[in-house]
Amino acid sequence: MRSNAISLVMLALLSPAITVCGAQGSYRPIPWQEEGSAGRISSVAEVTVPAGCKYTGRAGVPAVLEATHNLPDEAVAGILVCQTPDSASIWFVMYKYDPSGLVRDTDKDALDADKLLASIKEDTDQSNDERERRGWDKMYVTGWITPPFYDQTTHNLTWALEGISSDGESSANRSVRLLGRGGVVSAELVADAAQLANIVPAFDKVVEATHFVAGQTYSEWRQGDKVASYGLVALIAGGAGIAATKVGLFGKLGKLVIAAALALKKLVIAAVLGIVAFFKRIFGKKKKTTAQTAG
Repeated sequence: MRSNAISLVMLALLSPAITVCGAQGSYRPIPWQEEGSAGRISSVAEVTVPAGCKYTGRAGVPAVLEATHNLPDEAVAGILVCQTPDSASIWFVMYKYDPSGLVRDTDKDALDADKLLASIKEDTDQSNDERERRGWDKMYVTGWITPPFYDQTTHNLTWALEGISSDGESSANRSVRLLGRGGVVSAELVADAAQLANIVPAFDKVVEATHFVAGQTYSEWRQGDKVASYGLVALIAGGAGIAATKVGLFGKLGKLVIAAALALKKLVIAAVLGIVAFFKRIFGKKKKTTAQTAG
């Protein structure tokens, strides 16, 4: 298994389009967009790819989901993968779009965190049968990191959950729902729970760089446009249950592939014991070279 993973890393590093191994052993390319490009989210929104990140749209989503042990989801419109500067932290943002219509925010003062958490846990537990069938670890939501809150100025709904897999590996999902004229863009941050506090500022900047295109903003809704049949409470209860299940932990193999994708054009061949050790070696060399140059 370890030799196969190393070979996969080498293939990924040497290919202009990062590849992953599918369930049947076949390799599929992932078309990545680089820093500064506009990553399209369905036809209604886009994100400007930040430094240290790569974005893939619908064409690359199935391969990334499989590599990171996430269940297939046709609603996913794009995935942004990032490496925190001067750090071994790898995290990604999963984008979806639901054309359900304008979500009224009249229930913004009725966000009961305890009731919502109970519903989310139940939905997450129900999905574990499918994860078990695929031979993946089960996942469990353990609690809120940040209870739900709504920003009336940006029309963004935000919360953060902590979870754990059946093998004891922790994960954290920070979720943002961007409300628009015709529906909702969801941005799900997936990171190691221990690194979440350090990553949130960078994620918040990603959210700021994510916007609806002209004609699709919340304020551009007009009488006669579609209105969603649910409000903010249902948006959290339904969306968070799915997100906590489907965007959980990096698979072991997925970590190696993502690391290769973010190797910043360096041809690194190493017996990788873990993602943290891998990046410590890479960035340790960079820091040493910088120090020598400065001296």
